[in-house]
Amino acid sequence: MGGTELSLLLLLIPPLVHLRSPLANTFKTFKKYEYEYTAETENGVTGTTGLTNGPKLSCKVVVEVPQTCRFILSTSQCQLSETFLMEAYPILSRNSLKFMVQDDGEVKLFPETDETPTILNVKRGIISALLVPVMEEEGSKYMETLHGLCKTDVTVSSRGNIANNVTFIRDLSKCDHFNPMKDFTSPLALMSGLDFPLSQLIRSTQTCSYQFDDKTQHMTTGTCWEKVTQCFVLMVSRFLYICADEANMKDLHMEATADKAPTQTKDTMLASMRELNALSQTDDGERRAGLFHKLVSEIRQLRNETLSHAVTEMLEVSSLLTWQALAQCGTPECTSAILKILRTFDRSSLEIDAVVYSMGFLPNVNIQDMLTMAQYKQSKAIMYSLSNSIRR
Repeated sequence: MGGTELSLLLLLIPPLVHLRSPLANTFKTFKKYEYEYTAETENGVTGTTGLTNGPKLSCKVVVEVPQTCRFILSTSQCQLSETFLMEAYPILSRNSLKFMVQDDGEVKLFPETDETPTILNVKRGIISALLVPVMEEEGSKYMETLHGLCKTDVTVSSRGNIANNVTFIRDLSKCDHFNPMKDFTSPLALMSGLDFPLSQLIRSTQTCSYQFDDKTQHMTTGTCWEKVTQCFVLMVSRFLYICADEANMKDLHMEATADKAPTQTKDTMLASMRELNALSQTDDGERRAGLFHKLVSEIRQLRNETLSHAVTEMLEVSSLLTWQALAQCGTPECTSAILKILRTFDRSSLEIDAVVYSMGFLPNVNIQDMLTMAQYKQSKAIMYSLSNSIRR
């Protein structure tokens, strides 16, 4: 009998510990919460008309609570639209995402092994905007968000049995994982890297407003303004029990993702290159700049294995265009392609030393590529470039 009583006591202890978390009151155990979720980016120019456009994502979001502070996020009926184009976004609904909130507020994610970083980042944004505990008092608090741990100023505008209308304001640039995404630019540009801090210079403040039901303490609506607008509307909540699988754990803050085309093919890029090469035989010279920009953009979308196989065909179309496009590209894949072409040169060629030496000063050169180049030709310039790349 004593052993049975002890086992029962141990089973009861964990829920009592987790009840200290404010989220335990917002998302009750064995219930399922359904929300209508919308995230929209508005693009416009100051001083012009009020017309704005940009991508808009809408989904039905379901949050299940199988255990206290353990959650399962599911998305369905997702649609991605931009201006007048709307299409289904089924890849976002393929997998559910399990996550938990620890006693200190830290969020741990357990995605499926086939979940891509891009889709996981979208779901991180949903979780970050959704996991809002009932606030009992105003002041400054540190909260876990999509951008890491952020100092948040809390303001309560109306109160019943609980705080019904709550506003959060946070400076994202002060969050411990606020890392603006950097796009690739030409290594030949006189002034490069200016796009990196731009997201901080324009605006980095996030403001979120939430409404809570006074009786159930559920978050019924929520809106966040940042570079995107996120909206939640509670549709229904009901009881449900599902066991969670805690594996493949990740943090809530965003991961860096490679901006590559989901379908890798060289055909579109080669078609643009042939069209650009044929312009010299026409009177459409004014299209050259636009086509060249399109060509470089398409090359940046290719992964290393795809671009590596396309280099031979690119040289057959035009060796001059190939060198111009790869030099303007700036991605590690383009650097690898340049070095692959150089390895077809005669080893005594001084062009190899000059190009490889200059590449040693680039910030994103692949060390394995430089090692391969050093094996191909062991000159002072190449060895210096290799050592400089390793030190970086």
